[in-house]
Amino acid sequence: MYGGTRFCASVDIVMDLPENTTLGDLFDCTCGAFSDKEFIVFEDRQGAVESFTYAQAALVVENYAAVFARHGITKGSRVLVHMHNRPGYLFTWFACAKLGAIMVPLNVQAGDYELDYCIEHCGASAVVTEPESFERFCALQKNHPGL
Repeated sequence: MYGGTRFCASVDIVMDLPENTTLGDLFDCTCGAFSDKEFIVFEDRQGAVESFTYAQAALVVENYAAVFARHGITKGSRVLVHMHNRPGYLFTWFACAKLGAIMVPLNVQAGDYELDYCIEHCGASAVVTEPESFERFCALQKNHPGL
């Protein structure tokens, strides 16, 4: 049976955070507080299960953020995210947050017209997608040289 995604979090602690705390800061703080606890468990439609502790998630997010930074994503950059609801989507979201980038989520079922419209109007400088959509975005990029 398809179990989908289960997020695990404990709410029995209070963190004293500054008023200007970002989502990236909150992610780091939470990962530090719950490092050995389960962060996410994901079961795909075939029954394969992936799980990550907070410490593992923090490492993956750091790696994503480092790759994004090497590709020029910085604070204020808009990043189109065209991914299914899987752990990588969350990791991408938190990596963008750590860099201060703006995540622009795209519906994976959107057609080329809708994707082209979003690219044209959101001012994105990068796209994060899955391998099966890579060629599609390469074709769309021809109309958007800044992407």
